[in-house]
Amino acid sequence: MNSVVQLYYKSFVGLSKPIWLLSMVTLINRTGAMVIPFLAVYLTQVLHFTKGETGIIITMFGLGSLAGTRLGGYLTDKVGYYHVQFWSLILSGVLFIILDYVHDFWPLVGYIFVLSTIAESYRPAVMVAVSAYSKTGNVTRSFGLLRFAINLGFSAGPALGGLLAARLGYSWLFWVDGITCIIAGIVFRLTLKEMAVNTATTESEKTSMHLPPERTSIFQDKKYLLFLGASVISAIVFAQFISVIPVFFKEELLFSEATIGLLIASNGLMIAFFEMPLVYKLEHRKNLLQIVLVGYALIGLCYVCFLGLPKGLFMASAAIVMITVGEMLCFPFGNTYALQQTNSHNKGKYMAFYAMSFSLAHVIAPSFGFQVAEHFGYPVLWMLLIILAILSCWAIIVLEKKSK
Repeated sequence: MNSVVQLYYKSFVGLSKPIWLLSMVTLINRTGAMVIPFLAVYLTQVLHFTKGETGIIITMFGLGSLAGTRLGGYLTDKVGYYHVQFWSLILSGVLFIILDYVHDFWPLVGYIFVLSTIAESYRPAVMVAVSAYSKTGNVTRSFGLLRFAINLGFSAGPALGGLLAARLGYSWLFWVDGITCIIAGIVFRLTLKEMAVNTATTESEKTSMHLPPERTSIFQDKKYLLFLGASVISAIVFAQFISVIPVFFKEELLFSEATIGLLIASNGLMIAFFEMPLVYKLEHRKNLLQIVLVGYALIGLCYVCFLGLPKGLFMASAAIVMITVGEMLCFPFGNTYALQQTNSHNKGKYMAFYAMSFSLAHVIAPSFGFQVAEHFGYPVLWMLLIILAILSCWAIIVLEKKSK
């Protein structure tokens, strides 16, 4: 027990005060994150849209995310990460509240795009903020602490959201989500000041990465583009977790909203408890791509559980464990690898393109997942996702060889 306590202590010690404050803001924001995990269920069960219509609406969320991350990266380089983060939190909070009153299909399509554009402009800004607020040599653990806050909040948000939806109605989800965004923005403004981006690297970091030359275009960086491609494919596989899988739990396994909320919450809870010690143990490994590779493989194994295990709570739980462990490995170390490929003049642009890889996945994943499930059934979808997971692993293997 003493060894476990020491491991947790070493995982968190030495991180800067601003990183802790930034993580506190993120925790407040994510604790109220209830709308997105239940959006597909809300659209199909409450507004009675078809799977195809639901896929289109969630695809618009992905398109807005794509536009938002690109816009956020541009604004981060132009006006700074600080202002982008603040206004993204405040405006998205207002938009989440108004979403409660938009019920028709085409208005929802346009509104979801606008909301997502504003909300997702936050993502590249916060990635650059980690670089500004973290101490030299602590970037991966700083990302880990931020993800700890995200997932601790995410473990509470869906669980509470499931209870609110089941007992009081879905309107509560929109209001709680919006208000917590606004509170997070106010706390951010009151507790954090803008700081210069940290461009220093430790000796160990210098030996574990190839510092990029000054490039006029990201499209000249072929290795980074390959990494982005692998990220897109893996993110398409992972994104079914917040779109198709909750509907699968509802329709095929007949779980209640409360049960679905608890299953989604268990993902965040596991990450909150285990990711930081895992990052601490692995952060000094020189080959980050090997860690990312294992993470991609485990995300693919989630869908092997759906095909190979009897339907029920055990199958759902095993799949959640697989996708969660994979997420803990590939995302924090993927963030660090992406940041290591930047220089002092292009952090916003590079991190925006990295964030856009996830946004692009959210454009493709919902329509792809729902259309395949509706026309060919869930087993065919699971098999296709396993093939995509294998493809993402192959891309990382090729990238690792090129890096050597």
